[in-house]
Amino acid sequence: MIIDSHLHISTGTTTRRYLPWRQSWSVAMGWAYNGGPPYDRDPEALLPRHEIRISDPDASRSIETMDEAGVDTAVVLPIDYDFAFGEESDITPEEKHQQIGEMQRKYPGRILGLAGVDPRRLNGFEIFKRGIEEHKLNGLKLIPACGYYPWEPRLFQFYQYCTERGLPVFTCTQAAPGGYRYIRFSEPFHVGDMISEFPDMTVVMLHAGHPFYHWFEESILVAQGTPNIYVQFDFWVYGWITRPYVGATAWQNVKTDEESVVKMISRAKACLGAHKILFGSDSFCGPAYTGKDSVWHFGMKNLVDWWRSLPEIGKKYGCDFTDEEVDLMLGGNAARILGIEKPPNSEIKHKYGWMGKYPSPNAG
Repeated sequence: MIIDSHLHISTGTTTRRYLPWRQSWSVAMGWAYNGGPPYDRDPEALLPRHEIRISDPDASRSIETMDEAGVDTAVVLPIDYDFAFGEESDITPEEKHQQIGEMQRKYPGRILGLAGVDPRRLNGFEIFKRGIEEHKLNGLKLIPACGYYPWEPRLFQFYQYCTERGLPVFTCTQAAPGGYRYIRFSEPFHVGDMISEFPDMTVVMLHAGHPFYHWFEESILVAQGTPNIYVQFDFWVYGWITRPYVGATAWQNVKTDEESVVKMISRAKACLGAHKILFGSDSFCGPAYTGKDSVWHFGMKNLVDWWRSLPEIGKKYGCDFTDEEVDLMLGGNAARILGIEKPPNSEIKHKYGWMGKYPSPNAG
């Protein structure tokens, strides 16, 4: 089984925005000017089509791309950028949850959605609960770089709910370039504080600290701490190779520095075990990003094929991977986390037994 553990599906249209206008303008400004002079691109040329080129309201392009790549299931993560950009999107978090729930029913077994809402919303926890209980979503997605730390007590009610119900929490640990998001909140060490409070909670650290190598090391160290913390690789593998940022191609990826990427995955395997590593694409499918042009023009099939070939590729760089380990990373681990499959002897029978021990009884 192959599971893309990080897929987005935008439902934006020409009249209703899935993302804040400022997010689209930020992308358009990057497209126009981050490649350096001469500044002969006009950001207003991209702005009207930014959302439409990544939009897939009925999920058909996502399913088409998954079929072509041999992906059985995608974990669909919603986006709530409204607080980060200081304005509301046309499609509310509640409606995004409803839409993902409808996609799950339309494509049973192919799409598994999470609930994702900025926890600073006054009714954020209730929106999240309805996502789980009414729309049958399967866990929590957090984007701390919107402007909050994952260890903040305001999140404890989310974590208690997930821990009690065995729901996973997927949290970003990526530093987006420039001022697109608030970088400091994403540092993996903050996830260490989060799981110190809720060590029985299943946590997936998205992006494995990309693009900082020391953040990658932090994510590995944090994930070593408890048996149910995982790291997920996406940008480290395919990079920002099509994005118009100066120096974007300098970050390690399989096109520019395959040896470094292979050795990073090998190091993660040595430190954590193959059973704690997940594959993901962190991509949208839409008119501009379908089939061979999916995953930001890298191609979902190319991405899956690269992971499948890891045992052979690894030998070139002195790294050993078995087909069984690749199967775990490509889908077996995600299937276990999400309750799709429960292999024998995979149950963690004992619990740490505490939730939210901060602040210490010795405080003050």
